[in-house]
Amino acid sequence: MAAWTYSDLKAKVADWAARSDFTGVIPDFIMMAEALFNNGDQEMDFDPVRTREMETKASLVATNGVVDLPDDFTGAIQVVTSAGHLLTYAPAEWIAGAYPSGDGGYPQFYTIVGNQMQVSTDVDLTYYASIPSLSDDEPTNWLLTRQPTAYLYASLYFLSVYAKDMERAPLFRQLAAGAVIGLAQSDRDSRAGNFVRRASGPTP
Repeated sequence: MAAWTYSDLKAKVADWAARSDFTGVIPDFIMMAEALFNNGDQEMDFDPVRTREMETKASLVATNGVVDLPDDFTGAIQVVTSAGHLLTYAPAEWIAGAYPSGDGGYPQFYTIVGNQMQVSTDVDLTYYASIPSLSDDEPTNWLLTRQPTAYLYASLYFLSVYAKDMERAPLFRQLAAGAVIGLAQSDRDSRAGNFVRRASGPTP
């Protein structure tokens, strides 16, 4: 099966919905699906997408105790100082109480406020980058290629909510969540490869 494009996705959403009157707003449903993939939704019991394709690195320069986060930042994986020290996340209020005069010596913690990371030194950041948005100018991305049904079902969920079709909406939400769970399992399996866990300690 050939990889879908943005135009293919829009056409398939309209076809599955069996509606011709929503064509103009289908791009909005796709955009909502991307926000759901990037951020998840606790009320919907929908986990965000987090796979190896989203893992990105950036070297960030601190100015007056802060660094600007990348525009596509959705979550930190690892923060390491330029000297190679691994930093631990802590809430801003905890850091302010524990270190009222600032985190002196080797920094141990970082926190995030708004679009900035509070840290007293340059850092190498490994993070999850947001999924590239689909558009007529950007007709594909890694997620549409790897798991097109996630896009299809999530877009149909938002279309069903828009149409007040509350019988079909839960079905499409469940299908979209299942596609994301399958993607996460596939990602875990691909990382493990043929790794075999061995028992520790003496064996008979």
